[in-house]
Amino acid sequence: MIGQMRYRATFRFPVSTPVAGGGRVTTYNDVLTDWVSSQKVSSKTDEEGMRPSLANARKIGLRFRDGFEPRLDMLVFMLGKVYAVSSIDPTLRERFWFITITEKV
Repeated sequence: MIGQMRYRATFRFPVSTPVAGGGRVTTYNDVLTDWVSSQKVSSKTDEEGMRPSLANARKIGLRFRDGFEPRLDMLVFMLGKVYAVSSIDPTLRERFWFITITEKV
């Protein structure tokens, strides 16, 4: 798995701050930049011959880091694109998080 860490990814957490008019503004702060593995997510054709659109989905692998835990509301910047997190799967035995991300349009 370590040899497959070929992509740089920046993880950003949302920060909501109040504004003078009474609303809130959400900005994203960089929390971690690290090497990750990445592969496109594919799907199998179902019984009706339909295939869900997963062209912009990827699964990335990230090694556990002290003080960092991925969240569903974070953004991932990788390969010049912005991705939203769809799911997080911690693999405790291997000490990795496998995070499914989808490109924001």
